[in-house]
Amino acid sequence: MRKPVVGIPSVIEMLQLLDPAARKKILFNIAQQDPGLAKKIEADLFSFEDLSCLTPMMTQALLREVAQPTLLLALRKASQSLKEHFFANMSQRAAALLRDDLAAQTPKRLADVTAAQDEIMSIAKKLEGEGKLLLKKS
Repeated sequence: MRKPVVGIPSVIEMLQLLDPAARKKILFNIAQQDPGLAKKIEADLFSFEDLSCLTPMMTQALLREVAQPTLLLALRKASQSLKEHFFANMSQRAAALLRDDLAAQTPKRLADVTAAQDEIMSIAKKLEGEGKLLLKKS
C-alpha cells in the first residue's frame, strides 16, 4: 500500500503545478484558516534563484520595475548563473556597469541582501498577478 504524501513540501509541489490564479485562490483559503502556514508556503513556493527560469521578455519586465540599488544588493549573494541571466537581459552598458558595481561593492549584511531579494520577489509576484510573468521552480 502506498503511503500518503503530506507536509509543506508536498503542498508546495502541488501548488507549483497550478496556474497562478488557482494557486492564489488556494493560498487565500489556507490563509483564512492559518495565516502563518500560508505565509510559510508562499515564502517557500519560489526562491530568488528561481528567477533564472524567466524568459528574456519576463526578465526584462521585472528589471524595468526593480530599482538598480535593490538589484545590486540582491545579486550580492546570487549564483553566478542567476547573475548571468540578468546580465544577458540588460544592455551591454548596463550589464557592464552592474558587473563593475558588484566587483567594487563593500561587504553587506546578509539581512540587507535577503531584504533586497525579498523585495524583488514581491515585485515578481505582483507582475505574475498582472499576467506579465510566470514564476516556476528551477
